[in-house]
Amino acid sequence: MNTRGANINNIYYNSALPGKGKTEAFIQEIDSEPYFIKRIVYASATKILASSVRKRLESRELPLLELNSSTVRNKPISYAVEEALLELEPKVLLITHKTLAAIDHSFLEGWEVYIDEDPAIEEIRELPVGEAKYETHFDKYAIPVTGSELQLNDAYKYEARLVYQEGRDEEREDHLTVFLGALLSDRHKVYATKHTSKKKRHANEWLIRTVGLIDYTGIYNNAKRTTFLGSNIHKGLAISLAKQKGYNLIDITKKAAYANCPILFPLVNATRNSKAMMYTDPLTGKLSTNWEIGNFGEAMFHQAMCVVGDRKAIIAVHSYMELPFHEYPNLTVVPMDCRGLNDYSDYECSISLVHGNPSPTEDASRKDLARIAGVDYELVKDALDWRRLNDLNLQIMARVKIRHHDNTEQTYHIVPTYGDARRLMQEINSTCIIDTSVVVNPSRTVG
Repeated sequence: MNTRGANINNIYYNSALPGKGKTEAFIQEIDSEPYFIKRIVYASATKILASSVRKRLESRELPLLELNSSTVRNKPISYAVEEALLELEPKVLLITHKTLAAIDHSFLEGWEVYIDEDPAIEEIRELPVGEAKYETHFDKYAIPVTGSELQLNDAYKYEARLVYQEGRDEEREDHLTVFLGALLSDRHKVYATKHTSKKKRHANEWLIRTVGLIDYTGIYNNAKRTTFLGSNIHKGLAISLAKQKGYNLIDITKKAAYANCPILFPLVNATRNSKAMMYTDPLTGKLSTNWEIGNFGEAMFHQAMCVVGDRKAIIAVHSYMELPFHEYPNLTVVPMDCRGLNDYSDYECSISLVHGNPSPTEDASRKDLARIAGVDYELVKDALDWRRLNDLNLQIMARVKIRHHDNTEQTYHIVPTYGDARRLMQEINSTCIIDTSVVVNPSRTVG
């Protein structure tokens, strides 16, 4: 029996700001009947996000089943999920985006699927491999197609499957396992180019790029209903591609602005932050190849802390930034992807020093991804740029007390550049102040 009904061509989305009731609206919607008779799949970006939702569902005494690497033993998680999907009893099944992508989507018939936060449906990997290692362990499995593109060498197909399955069974993510998985997949393209490594004393190495796209149409076409939840999630790649394929996008967002008027503090008069700007010596303009004490990135950090003063603040930075966090006891470092971390809602300040400029090889992979998806490059670029920078800055901002629906206290949000502040203001789409009192010009790089 087809249980999909009229929703087969419809995709719903709730794009409210962080802290503005998306999860509560989801719970109220699935718990709206006197008796719980629904079968729900809730897919989150991380287990941390799922755990906070699980606690709220438990308080409603709804039937739950959480399946992830912490709860499933002795079988692949995707198998456990498919077994659960065959059951007819009403329940809420909690899984991750990764598991949702891995299952056979035909099992979703009769289920309503809720996807929390923008899923990474692009699969782009860069795998640097030394010349000798590539020629010994990688080269035999692939043959050239055109340019740098490779395809599986049929003479080694059986061996490739054995080696790849061994890596999967041991849950390895080494370069050879990823390389073989992409060659064996019908949804990936594989490219390899030889170049001289600047980081390894100018030794020759191969750069392998694997580019793939997770197809969500099986979810849309089999599930009884598909709903996305996430701030401005309609800007993400999954929904953008669905729109291109002709699905009807239905906005179920209840618009709600933040109660206070946040103040945004850009640090640099520039459009975007970059690693090169952070590595530059502000006095000489010399660009270093390593993180150096006193570089422009450290100057930006200390300028940010002048704004913070003695207020409690969180900060998100890249792992390469060796900053003196210990000098500031009121400062807490959080991951760049801090979705679901709601332990800092009594803090007044957030600091983001992240940048999102793609490297030339990443940009090449984005162009390959656009060709695989059959869409314009600009669509892919805009969607990935949004998630990598704009949404990231919004999520960092929303970890502090601004996320409370009734908060009227002043909050302060420090971002690298004036361009970042402008984009963040557009993401918030409500009244805020951009304070340029601490803005400096970028250090001029001379080499």
